[in-house]
Amino acid sequence: MERKIRKLLADASETKDPRALESAFALMKSSAAARACRNLPDMYVVCAETALQLGCVETGAACLKMYFEWNPPENLLTCRALLAQGQLKGDFKEAAVCFLKAVEISKKEPRYHFMVFNASVLYLKAAHPLLHPNKCFHVVPSLKQMVQSLEEVAEQDYSWRAELIMHLVRCLVDSGQLEEAASYAKIKEDFFKTHTPQKYPELYKLMIKHQLLDDDLLLKASCQNTMLAVIYKMEKLKMCSSWLENGNLLTEDLQKLEEIFYLLMECRQTTTTPVKDINPQIPTPLLPSQRTWSRA
Repeated sequence: MERKIRKLLADASETKDPRALESAFALMKSSAAARACRNLPDMYVVCAETALQLGCVETGAACLKMYFEWNPPENLLTCRALLAQGQLKGDFKEAAVCFLKAVEISKKEPRYHFMVFNASVLYLKAAHPLLHPNKCFHVVPSLKQMVQSLEEVAEQDYSWRAELIMHLVRCLVDSGQLEEAASYAKIKEDFFKTHTPQKYPELYKLMIKHQLLDDDLLLKASCQNTMLAVIYKMEKLKMCSSWLENGNLLTEDLQKLEEIFYLLMECRQTTTTPVKDINPQIPTPLLPSQRTWSRA
């Protein structure tokens, strides 16, 4: 029976056949009633994951309900079930609770640390509709926990961590927590300079735009290389000029734009690095879609 169920689930996943999925689920329910299969919990989770792939929400929810009725232990299988459950939730906060439960279990066992990354990928996908002005405050508490968890397990995909940090800074700003945003950006500045220097200009631009750091320090940072100087001058020009609204360029604005133009030309002619003292051995990270479920 177990072999037949697994074969149907494999066929459903490979051929995207909902009928094979429903046949497998029917056999699983029969086996549960007859207590004829010892590995049903494992197959419940596989069935739920396959149901998600095929868009069979009701079947996926039913599989997970049956799985959790077994009072499963806090292991890798339960983490997978929680991630599947989170994807089935229509409410972001409920989904975040599921993802963070999986994270807390995963952090306890080094072998499961890769699941923290997987949870963060699914979390950000669920959070995406809220990453817009006047909605970000819904995301801040759970996003803080997710970023902190990736740090706690020493996730090596620094580019991915930097992306989440940037989202958190933006969310803090949008929710009016400017002091915390400034403090957090300052704390994480060294992380960007050391691990993701290619993303530092993005953080630097945010700090200028929202005045998250003293202007003297921002100006000093702009002296490190040409690209930062371009960002500083461009952001200051946008902040101080009215030409963006009325379309009338002042002589002073034209001079500033000319300075920026020549700096950009210099950027093309010389090879520069975003910040000093960067690590040239940073590996190219895998895309999140390539890593989800990839580590065992």
